[in-house]
Amino acid sequence: MPAPYAVPHNRDSDGIREFDIASGEAWAKGALVLLDSSEDLAEVAADPAEVLGWAMVAVTAGDLIGEMAGLGLGASVYVAEEARKCWMSGDNDPVKGDINQAYGAVVDGDGIWTVDGTETTAKVFYVHQIDLTRNLYLVSIVAAARQADPT
Repeated sequence: MPAPYAVPHNRDSDGIREFDIASGEAWAKGALVLLDSSEDLAEVAADPAEVLGWAMVAVTAGDLIGEMAGLGLGASVYVAEEARKCWMSGDNDPVKGDINQAYGAVVDGDGIWTVDGTETTAKVFYVHQIDLTRNLYLVSIVAAARQADPT
């Protein structure tokens, strides 16, 4: 069974950056995140219009990383760029017709973000490939939804 969270395809270590965590945040590994108005890391809302990238670590209130929130310590993010892709699960099993399509993002009850193959208005992911054996999509964040990296 594949990991339920986003797994970077390129293993591009230059794409992994650390950002301060906004106070009160909690998310699952692979969550879609952005920088808030204070340039602190926060999980995106439903049907996100802007995404900085994928969280490489889970943040839970009370754990070591969660306790870093608001203390100037950070969490790793795989920052979205055109060439940076992740393998992700979806709300449905992928089919060949999904390749070269753009879809939305949806979070399940466990906080896991997946490809929403029914969302074609609030587009977040571009599907480059699919893996029919593992039921995964290879996606990048569409240009219109990419939040600018502040560096």
